[in-house]
Amino acid sequence: MWAESLQECYESGLTQFFCPMDDDITLIPMSRNLLCKVCSIEAFVDSDPRAGVLTGRLHFGPNQRGGEADESLLWGYRLTFVDACGAELSEFGKVPKRTYPPAVCCDPWRYSFDLKSVAVPAGATAIQISPYKENWHLLGGASVGFVDLQVTSSTTTSQTTSFTNTTASTTTTSNSTVTGTTTTSMHSSTSYTTTRSATSVTTLSSSTVTTITVSATTTTATLTASRALLAKPDARSLGLGLLALALMLAPI
Repeated sequence: MWAESLQECYESGLTQFFCPMDDDITLIPMSRNLLCKVCSIEAFVDSDPRAGVLTGRLHFGPNQRGGEADESLLWGYRLTFVDACGAELSEFGKVPKRTYPPAVCCDPWRYSFDLKSVAVPAGATAIQISPYKENWHLLGGASVGFVDLQVTSSTTTSQTTSFTNTTASTTTTSNSTVTGTTTTSMHSSTSYTTTRSATSVTTLSSSTVTTITVSATTTTATLTASRALLAKPDARSLGLGLLALALMLAPI
């Protein structure tokens, strides 16, 4: 019987058990009834970014009984996943007992176990270490919680939309020409030509409307004198003119 080899790991007298949750009928002894358990377990750090997978090194010390290191009753240590109530879910490894040097104190780094891509069963919250001998093991042990490292990768798609602003330009040119003749006397006249030019440029962009208007007026005049004004006066006309001038200047 396994009890004959590990019976000293249970407290003498009546043993108390409890049933875990979810109608599981597995009996688990209360922790105060166990006299054998490892003296120390180092915190476990998961380095695997995948959800539900553990990778890392677990360190723990030797078994102790009655406050002293004692590995005389066991062959090694069994590693299992347990839920929040301490119920075993699955075994993932065993570590054999070291025969030399003998365990004389609580060395937290005496034993180590490398977890390499170990799948975590549903509901597991801790790793339990319990002594075993032959095919038997204690119903219980010391445990350490773990945090499953999960790295979520996300892909961000960036879309860039380019808009080209179209600028429309409208140029309107108006020309008007006025031609006329002005007579200043019976012997002369002035011919003129007036040209008015108006240019309007309208520029339309996405946000601005700009209108530029340029006006110009050009006037060309030509003075024309008759030949009668430029002809040499005759003697009769000159004499009559002098007579009229004399009458105007004569005293009254």
